[in-house]
Parts: sequence; C-alpha cells; structure tokens
Amino acid sequence: FGMAAERFDLEAYGISSTIGFLPDEPPLDRLPEKYCKWEELVSRLPELLREQTLRVEIDNRLPLLTVSDTWLTSERHWNRAYLVLTFLSQGYMWEKGEEGTLPSLPQQLAVPWWETSHRLGLPPVATYAAVVLWNWRFKDPQGPPILENLEILTTYTGTRDEEWFYLISMATELAAAEGIKASV
Repeated sequence: FGMAAERFDLEAYGISSTIGFLPDEPPLDRLPEKYCKWEELVSRLPELLREQTLRVEIDNRLPLLTVSDTWLTSERHWNRAYLVLTFLSQGYMWEKGEEGTLPSLPQQLAVPWWETSHRLGLPPVATYAAVVLWNWRFKDPQGPPILENLEILTTYTGTRDEEWFYLISMATELAAAEGIKASV
C-alpha cells in the first residue's frame, strides 16, 4: 500500500478499515419475495441433503426465476443471490456424494447462477465470497465487530463444525483489518 491513508480509498476496493475484506454493512439474510422458493430451500438445505431430497425438490418444485436489477436492486441483493444459488447448486451436484455427482445442473439453477456470477464477475463455483464474506450476521447488531458477535447464515450440514470452519476464516479477516489500517 505505502500511500497515506487520506490518499488511499479503501472503500473503492471493498476493504473496510474496521473489518477488513468483510463488507462494512452486514450481508442480507433474505432476498425479495420473488425468490422465496430459493430461500425456503436454502433454509432447509442441511435437512434436504441429509435426506437426499434436494434434487427432487429442485427438479419438481423450483421454477426458473429470472435475475435482474428490477428485483435485485442492490449489490447486497446480488451477493445474497450468489450465495443462495451457490449453496443450492453445490448441494444439488454433491447430494449423493462423489460417486453420485451429476454432469450438469438443471436450468432453474444453472441460468440464474451463471447470470448472477457474470453480473458479479465471479465464477459459478463455491467461492470464498459466497461461503465466508457474504455469509454472516451480527448476533447483536449493536455489538462490536468481533468473532463472538458473528454467526453464519447458511451451511450445508447445519453443524457447529462447519460454522466454525467459516468463522475461523472470518477471524482472519477481522485480524487483518488492523494490519490493513496500519499499512495505509
């Protein structure tokens, strides 16, 4: 970095001087009502994967929903859509384990995931942004940005182990904020 802080605009690079690469504003935990089917499925993801019924639910009950600035009116909406579609798509592909992976996704996942990925400039894969950076909320919205005040929004397994896997990465982001601040 090497530039004086007043000359280096961290926000232009999506970097916070208080919480590092985590977004300054907490990620959304729900999309607009149009996407309630996505939200309903992702909220039940651990159960559906455990019972191996996610593919059936998606194939039989999930319509093809369009993504556009009309419905996804902020960057936070697009980030949430990417997170939800990432978890649903990865769950769909891996529901039956390594031996049961599929060569492709159904259009009701593939089309909006690709469009959302393209809009954000990210690949349609499980990225660090989806599983960590945009996958948290404050337990106490008035509380400090510390690990003990963060919780994960979405997991594949619903286990505390998986949550901690993501939270440890978040702890690194929080610790890096001090280093970033000292560097500029």
